[in-house]
Amino acid sequence: MSLLVLLLVLLAVRMTLLTSVYESHPMNLVAQDSAAYDRLARSIVHDGRFAKEVSGEERPDVIRTPGYPFYIASAYALFGVDTFWPLAIQVVLSVLTLIPLYWMGAMIWSQETGFTAALLYALDYISLLASQMLLTDSLYVFTLVSALSLGVAALLKDRRIRWLLLCFGTLLAVATLIRPVSYYLIAPVLLGFGFVYLKKSGWKKAAGHTLLIALPWLLIVGGWQARNYAVADTTELSAIKGINLMRYRGAYIIAKRDGISMQQAQEVFRNEIPGLQTMSDSEKSAAYTDKAVDLIKTYPGHAVSAQAQGTVQLLLVPGEGDVLRFLGFDAQPSGGVAGDLLRLPGKEFVQKWIIENPLYLAAFVLAFSYLVALYAGCGVSLISLARNKGPHVSAQVFLAGVMLYFIVVSGGPEGYPRLRMPITPLVALFAASGWLYLLGRRNTHGRQY
Repeated sequence: MSLLVLLLVLLAVRMTLLTSVYESHPMNLVAQDSAAYDRLARSIVHDGRFAKEVSGEERPDVIRTPGYPFYIASAYALFGVDTFWPLAIQVVLSVLTLIPLYWMGAMIWSQETGFTAALLYALDYISLLASQMLLTDSLYVFTLVSALSLGVAALLKDRRIRWLLLCFGTLLAVATLIRPVSYYLIAPVLLGFGFVYLKKSGWKKAAGHTLLIALPWLLIVGGWQARNYAVADTTELSAIKGINLMRYRGAYIIAKRDGISMQQAQEVFRNEIPGLQTMSDSEKSAAYTDKAVDLIKTYPGHAVSAQAQGTVQLLLVPGEGDVLRFLGFDAQPSGGVAGDLLRLPGKEFVQKWIIENPLYLAAFVLAFSYLVALYAGCGVSLISLARNKGPHVSAQVFLAGVMLYFIVVSGGPEGYPRLRMPITPLVALFAASGWLYLLGRRNTHGRQY
């Protein structure tokens, strides 16, 4: 009943916010990438093609994966071509994400842990913002967390797990077609599940179980790669990989090497590739990837610095300014609260933030406090796990490994609060366990751990 109340309250808040912003500031609901998703969705609805227009000619798109455009196209086909409908469904899905999160907490620890995790995640202001934007994040996180809950169930059950494993692999593949950031996750998942089942049941069942996870992945993700090979002569899942390497990691190294801005570095990066203007999207992606890899090998120190700096930004930059801008407030004053706290004399800091901009200061304090609370509780739980304590260690290790994967692949110069979205539900799960432990609560079996 408590979870149902939480779901209804969260749904009412987010749906009210969506309808209000849709009527008053509809442009706040879209971002730079939104137009590309919308165009592809309209192409699917009107022409039955996953294509974009280039110089007046339609060409198959290999930059975007099909998951989110097909989701938008489905909403358009059912309710009409209006961005309100995919956003409204997205709000519902963002709220429903709390259910598999609760289920994982209840399976591993207790129902109280599951509810606490759902409550902590419901307070996440970045997920609130993402639910209102025509971007992949909310749909991706809902699909990913649902997949992980099935993976946890498969690890904890001893019988009748074949359908769980098959659905786990299917949802993981679908999530990857929504956002390709989880493309490399399948390898450690197969290794980890194979190891667990090898210890439990022997090599035959281990091979069969891992095959059930891999099969839908091969059909769904591999099927889209086969499509890309057929239309663009590339086996890449998405050409966005090369573009991101150019825009961020490669450009960061050039910026450090030459002492120039990131924007200038991107231009230098492109200019150093001969014949770029005549290349297709897939050829550009390959050229960008090769160039970026060469830069990383040549300047490993800059590459490590980029990863470290981006990881700090990913995990510790609150991102409250994005929420305030979405709500219609003016842009946050330059410098930022944290930066000015280290840089400005005390009197100037008080004048700028406490006297002139108390709203932005309060937002920062609340947002940063939320992150600190999450990471503190999560740290306690992970320390317990490292000591091999607590229930269902294999399931906890699985989720901790997934969390680490997203921290690694989402760090770097492109690391910013929005990319924290797949990590936050898992942090909330471990944080719930950690805080309940600190408060002296007991798990399902009545034992403290």
